[in-house]
Amino acid sequence: MNLSDSSQPESPGGSGKTYRALGVFMFASPLTATFFNDATGQSSRGFWIEAFGIFAFGAYWILKTIELRHSGVEKMALKGEIDI
Repeated sequence: MNLSDSSQPESPGGSGKTYRALGVFMFASPLTATFFNDATGQSSRGFWIEAFGIFAFGAYWILKTIELRHSGVEKMALKGEIDI
């Protein structure tokens, strides 16, 4: 299996769209956190900016872990079956 082969089909479940949505959320999380902070009348803007960013990255990490687990690529790498 060659990992650089771009002809491989997208993962089932449309994870490409989910990755894009998470990317937009990561990019927009400082603005979203600032809006949330101001809307709730709190004075901890820095906390919310970091919390929203961590949440977005955590969601990405979970999606990536699920995708890798279903693909079996880690097992193939351990067996030396992958060409990079």
